[in-house]
Amino acid sequence: MKPGIYLNVDWKTYHSIKAVSNSYLGRLADCPAKALIEQEVTPALLFGQALHAYVLEGAGIFNRRFAVAPDCDRRTKEGKERWLNFAAQNLLKPLISMEDYVKIKGIKTAIGAHPSANTILMSGNSEITIIWIDAETGILCKGRLDRIPSGVEGVIIDLKSTRDASEHAFCRSIISYGYARQGAMYMEGCFCAGELETDRFILIAVESELPYRVEVYNLDSDFLGWGYDEFHRLMRLEKKCRDQGIYPHFQNPGIIDLMKPGYLTSQEF
Repeated sequence: MKPGIYLNVDWKTYHSIKAVSNSYLGRLADCPAKALIEQEVTPALLFGQALHAYVLEGAGIFNRRFAVAPDCDRRTKEGKERWLNFAAQNLLKPLISMEDYVKIKGIKTAIGAHPSANTILMSGNSEITIIWIDAETGILCKGRLDRIPSGVEGVIIDLKSTRDASEHAFCRSIISYGYARQGAMYMEGCFCAGELETDRFILIAVESELPYRVEVYNLDSDFLGWGYDEFHRLMRLEKKCRDQGIYPHFQNPGIIDLMKPGYLTSQEF
């Protein structure tokens, strides 16, 4: 696909696009050699995809993409027949357990009850694909924007499921999982792909266990500035790896002095 902004690109097509994504850069940051390993569809990743489909695109899109496994006892004849009929009708769809489906519906209800989250998700375009060429390295990049809301200028919305949505804990998640880098990358990508100017990256953090706590965070300019620096540092690393044809199995070629953590103290017996 050519550089641009696309509204109706399905997940399968998006993942087939050979371009650098934020998740790719996350693996590169961990260890360059890991960037070459295809990301597995883990239960957590599948849950996140299903949650995004249900919350952002609605039950109709969710039902076309996923199948909810029936709650039946496959040890019984009746349960076995019910399962076989279900499996035959949904051969090509990823399966979502009934337990996870109940969670997903509960999370959507919780998000709808949060005044700010409900307002910014009420209207707009979801699952927007952006493709652009990085000006510094000439490398093709891609991104999948959860939502650009209507009636609010310059905002990108991203939905994140998390274990802990509190400010302190989620701030650590932003750093660990590269959410600030993602925001900076998407903002630059929007402009390069279609001169769409954005200056705010808002994260809706929702806990994946009852009572599904919801918090909404707006990353400030310093946080996004750090993310921007990380994005371009990793793009330069990717360019270096491509030019040399080597993706090292390490980040530091030297010997690292490992210091005792400050929280570790000696105990007296």
